[in-house]
Amino acid sequence: MRKISAATTLALLLALILGSTVVYAAYHWCMDDPVFHIDGKTVCVEPWLDGVDPADVVEGPVRVKMYVSKDVDAYFEDPGDGFEVEIIHKGNLDEDEAEVRVKVPTKGKFPVGVTVTIDDSDPELFEGWTNKWVKCEIDLGD
Repeated sequence: MRKISAATTLALLLALILGSTVVYAAYHWCMDDPVFHIDGKTVCVEPWLDGVDPADVVEGPVRVKMYVSKDVDAYFEDPGDGFEVEIIHKGNLDEDEAEVRVKVPTKGKFPVGVTVTIDDSDPELFEGWTNKWVKCEIDLGD
């Protein structure tokens, strides 16, 4: 049986500790993000700032507006503190179309990303700037 060196053991232990911290942080953040239910589909909207701690720069709630067709059933799960969420029914959208707009109020101008995931599909990334609406056009079709 082969022995594992002390350095290898330490490296594996460190990777395990750091890896679990990163997973917990990402999971904890996502639990607070808005989740919408639109005609039987689940849409998770995850805004994020790159390279800056949101606690240091965000001033007020992150605003999230979901625009859907007037003919679809839509509601959202109550997001965590720090979000203002609303659903707006529009007559000019098809039933399989939706549009998310996200605005992150900050002191200063920073790049902002919005990840939108529909059910178990691959996430879509949209980019913009804080203090401006980031527009995310999404296809709800099969």
